Amino acid sequence: MPAPVNVNTTSAAAVTTGAATETVVLTTSGNNVDTVQKKVSIIGFLNLTPGTNATACVIKIRRNTVSGTQVGTTESPIDVAATSQTISFGATDTPGESANLLYVVTVTETNGTVAGTVNVVQATVIVSQ
Repeated sequence: MPAPVNVNTTSAAAVTTGAATETVVLTTSGNNVDTVQKKVSIIGFLNLTPGTNATACVIKIRRNTVSGTQVGTTESPIDVAATSQTISFGATDTPGESANLLYVVTVTETNGTVAGTVNVVQATVIVSQ
């Protein structure tokens, strides 16, 4: 019988963005990757009320911190200022062997002059068998 897949979900609410500054809005729980062959999938969504003058929302998934290695591609949906919207995101990583590996979800609001609010954000991390 194959080993079970490791899955964990992390949520946060009412996180203020840094407007035009890349800001961590969610840090996942630690994940153990015990062989180099395993892949890690990160999938989730966030609901954002953009700040003043924001024209786009840049979402990134990174390893460990705001300055960590970016995982996957940058998501850049268009904002409608002051209008709440739900945005999905996802990426797959091949981090090699890692103990207690964290992922962060970051948001930057293009042209934002006043911070917006991430009303809710949720990410599920799935470590393959």
